[in-house]
Amino acid sequence: MPTRDFADRAENSMRAAKELGERGSKAALNATSEQDLKAIAAIDKASKIIDEAVELLIEKKIGALDLKLWQIAAELEYTSFLISVSHGLADYFPDLSGVDQNNETLDSLIAKIQQTLENVATILLSNPKEAYDRAKKATTLVRHAQSILRKISR
Repeated sequence: MPTRDFADRAENSMRAAKELGERGSKAALNATSEQDLKAIAAIDKASKIIDEAVELLIEKKIGALDLKLWQIAAELEYTSFLISVSHGLADYFPDLSGVDQNNETLDSLIAKIQQTLENVATILLSNPKEAYDRAKKATTLVRHAQSILRKISR
């Protein structure tokens, strides 16, 4: 997965910079901040959990799926927080009005979450605002999937 490769390269760069001393470390942080590295790791973790959620959906393990959706939401909220703090987006509120559609199925929502998170790590480096938008959109989709799951399990 591209996000893992990038995160590995960034971590290796940080290690090398630390070995060069404080000056090298500051240069590496300018290229990719520690918060961005943490956000990329959280995105990667959320993507892995989504893959697990797809398997649970196929196996119709509703209880376990609910926990995975909660974990995905937690990683995405953390990602949004990190991006917001490191890129000064505290007063920015993305337009999410077109995200929540009531005629969605659980399958289609999980597929949309996967699509929304594609390339977010790469986008974060070039356009943090777009990455933030995508993280918030994915979180909204997860919340909607959770509400559908609660209706199914009643």
